[in-house]
Amino acid sequence: MRTNISLLLFAALLSLAARAQGDATAYLKSLLDSGRVTAVYNFNVEGSTPLSGCGTAVLEGNCLRINGGGMQILCDGSAIYTVDTEKKEVYIEKADSEGSLLKDPKSLLASIKDLKYGASSVSGSLPNPQDGSVLHFVLSDIRKAAPKNDPAEFRFDAASAGTDWVITDLR
Repeated sequence: MRTNISLLLFAALLSLAARAQGDATAYLKSLLDSGRVTAVYNFNVEGSTPLSGCGTAVLEGNCLRINGGGMQILCDGSAIYTVDTEKKEVYIEKADSEGSLLKDPKSLLASIKDLKYGASSVSGSLPNPQDGSVLHFVLSDIRKAAPKNDPAEFRFDAASAGTDWVITDLR
């Protein structure tokens, strides 16, 4: 569930740029190709299992890092690492699997409702037809910067994890 919420927030970050330009596809590609985007996020989920949280997100090309609530989602473009630092657990999945946000981000962008945006913020809602829940989000302090071109910052370093970590590689 937290992975899905984090990926939805990532999609919302992309939607700010896409909606603001009118030509969603061209601007989204230019944003992903041109640099690094950072933002602060807040969300709450209405539904049978209410949930809320906040954190930070970094997007650079097809890489992302989302931190919040003791969790970290990393993607280096080929693998997604879901890291629970409290439980010392990591799940690794292919980023290019069928239905992956990184494979087809536009499929999720079209589902965002009540989108509002300004110079450095965006908010909206994303309904989940499977369980009837609704994710409400606000992204703020959105900044664009020069890329660092270091994919290592978007990977979990399994070699530095202690023997008490559980690493589940589903690739």
